[in-house]
Amino acid sequence: MIVEVTSDSTEYYDHGKKLTHYKQIPSLEAVVIVSHRESRVDVWSRSNDSPLWSRTSAAAGACAAVPTLGCLLDVDAIWRATAEPA
Repeated sequence: MIVEVTSDSTEYYDHGKKLTHYKQIPSLEAVVIVSHRESRVDVWSRSNDSPLWSRTSAAAGACAAVPTLGCLLDVDAIWRATAEPA
């Protein structure tokens, strides 16, 4: 699994070319992108024996499922952990 936290300067690249490159890694089963703008987590996942990727998104108050790893990611907890101090 690879986890990315976007920034103003990387957001477009993280969701575009970088994600495309990541999807070429044969052993990779999940890519998680955490938005820096809002409480949102996008998860791209696939089973190791499939070339097909699926995408799910979860917002504040929800959990993002990573089915290939059998886990749930609490969006609110992630957002709190990545927020800049006030």
